[in-house]
Amino acid sequence: METQVATHATLPRRILVGLDGSAGSARALAWAIDLAKPLDAEIVAVYVAQVLSPSAIGYGLAPVELPPDWLDDLRRRFENEWSSPLKQAGIRYRTVFQTDSPAPAPTLIAVANEVDADLIVTGSRGLGGFGELLLGSVSHQLVLHAPIPVVVIPPAHKKATLTTQTAGELARVAAP
Repeated sequence: METQVATHATLPRRILVGLDGSAGSARALAWAIDLAKPLDAEIVAVYVAQVLSPSAIGYGLAPVELPPDWLDDLRRRFENEWSSPLKQAGIRYRTVFQTDSPAPAPTLIAVANEVDADLIVTGSRGLGGFGELLLGSVSHQLVLHAPIPVVVIPPAHKKATLTTQTAGELARVAAP
């Protein structure tokens, strides 16, 4: 028996956006708000807090002494600053502040499953190459592993440049 797969796009009812206080995540949130407004979709803004584990020290990363209320301050910034465009937009939204997560991408996917999200939107730092290999890329991991569509908003400095090619140029490229 053959499995039927939906071949038509469905409009998102719930959009998960990863926020981390970066310019890239702010761009992703703005894009998601522009999409959500006409669709009357809900946005679920998610922050995944990570603390350097003892194993990170083995990689040469020094332990950092944090003030006792650092997590509360971070939560306030997430809910009051980073998420403020949601309040201003007047759309349906909720915030999810995750702590003690092993890694951001799997956590974002798990939250997307829990809230029944139809789309994940994230920003990109645009590191590429070695920088991405060294630091990892949450957006790249999401694209590879998320069971729902993922939109990655590029950084502002990466402007799209489209060139129009003639049929002759395309034919020359395709010719052996």
